[in-house]
Amino acid sequence: MLILKLDMITTRRIDIGDSYYYCLSNFSAHQVLYKGRLYSTSEHAYQASKFLNSKKEFADRVWWDILNSKSPYEAKKIAHSNRGSYRHEWNFKKFKVFTMRKILLTKVEQHEDVREVLLVTGDKEIIEITNLDLFWGQSESGLGINWLGKVWMGTRDDIRNKS
Repeated sequence: MLILKLDMITTRRIDIGDSYYYCLSNFSAHQVLYKGRLYSTSEHAYQASKFLNSKKEFADRVWWDILNSKSPYEAKKIAHSNRGSYRHEWNFKKFKVFTMRKILLTKVEQHEDVREVLLVTGDKEIIEITNLDLFWGQSESGLGINWLGKVWMGTRDDIRNKS
């Protein structure tokens, strides 16, 4: 059932961190079946993707550790502590964004509640407010690229065009 929030009328921006929209966070408890593997969250899938098809010797072990990590925070921590083993393609920002787009589209296709919340955002700008990652998010003062929000808005357009 589609539920409209009152703030949808009064705000021009949607913050992924807001409790109603939290399902759009990569840390939300929505499993994602991605490339034949079931990940606990979209964050797990994204972090594990950094090591898939890597020619580095222990990348498979790191991928396995991420797959089995207890939380999205732990998955991210494991990936970041093994930066030297990222697959070659991870050096290209376009590849990172493309991978995130595939994962988020998969999440939306597999979870009706996520799809409904995404569509409720209408034509509003979607942002992740953070000071920790200005590539994927944006600070309160507007600094940052906000790629996560841009990918969600593109995914929203894709869903509308499929309907």
